[in-house]
Amino acid sequence: MDVCAALLLHRPKTALHCCDMALSTWVERPGDRAVLRFVRGLVIADHLRDPRRALDDLESALHGPDWLAARAAHELDRVSAEARRSRVRVPRATPAPELDTDYRELISSRASSSAPARTAPLPPDGAVPSLWSPAMTRLRRP
Repeated sequence: MDVCAALLLHRPKTALHCCDMALSTWVERPGDRAVLRFVRGLVIADHLRDPRRALDDLESALHGPDWLAARAAHELDRVSAEARRSRVRVPRATPAPELDTDYRELISSRASSSAPARTAPLPPDGAVPSLWSPAMTRLRRP
């Protein structure tokens, strides 16, 4: 399941888990991690309704690609205002996980064969995802 699919099914905790799994397991490049932290911040702020816990993720996105930093600054202003008014006391989200390099080494060393060749090159680090516009309609609070 992916983040948008989880949100379509009204499962924001599953959407958050998708972000956390990608951050801890697959996404290595700093620009891509910033994009994912931005998405994670919006899920926490707008769907879990815990703006205080979203601030770290949105602040992290400020250090991402230029196209993202401008959007993150706008969202950070909005969520900061909501955080000041928030009455949520018990955290609804944990801090974002770091990349688990031990796990990556474990699965790469135990693989019986080498990784399959990539059929298409990865987009540049931190590039605007191809489905960004339709995804943003789900990520932002209605």
